[in-house]
Amino acid sequence: VQDNQLLITLEPYSYTVVQIEKGSEPGDPVVPPAQTLAEAKAAADKAVAGITPDNSVTAEDYMGAVEAVLTNDAIQAAWSEDFAKTEATPEAAGRLQGVITLTLAGETAEVVIDAVIPQLEPEIIPGDVDKDGSVTIQDVMGACKILARNNSGQEPTEDEILRADMTEDGYVRIDDVMAICK
Repeated sequence: VQDNQLLITLEPYSYTVVQIEKGSEPGDPVVPPAQTLAEAKAAADKAVAGITPDNSVTAEDYMGAVEAVLTNDAIQAAWSEDFAKTEATPEAAGRLQGVITLTLAGETAEVVIDAVIPQLEPEIIPGDVDKDGSVTIQDVMGACKILARNNSGQEPTEDEILRADMTEDGYVRIDDVMAICK
C-alpha cells in the first residue's frame, strides 16, 4: 500500500482475494478468507477456458493452470479421468479431454476439459493442382482446364487459385501454366 493505493501483481492464471476492512491502516496485514471449493472451481474453469487448444497443449499445461489459481493450500487437484489428446490433422479436428477433480475436506468439484483443436490447414504445394502431393503433367492439364473454364466465364475457386497461381497475381493465366511446366 502506497499513497492509499493497493498494487497487486499476479502471475498468469493466478487468483487472489483481497479484503480491506474499514479502519485498517496502511501496513496492517490483510488476511484474505480461505478460498472455497466453489471459488476454486470457478477460477479453475476460467483458467482452463483460457488455454487455446492446439496440438502442443499437454496435461501439464492444464494442471499447471488449475494449480496456479488455487490459493487455499488445503485444496488438492488431481486427474480423475486421464488427459487424452487426439491431435488435429489437415483431415480432421482434434480433441483435448479429461477431468481434474478438486478436493477440500472430503468435498469434490470437477473441472471438465473438453476442447476442440481446430482442423489444420492443408499444406498447399504450388502447382499441385490435383492435390496428390507432387507436381506432374496432370497438374499442367488441370491448370489448362482451369484456364479454359475461366476464359468461358467460370471463375476458378479460391483453392484452384492457391494451387495454380504460380505468379501470385491472384489469377490463373497462361504464364502460370508455363511455370507449372518447369
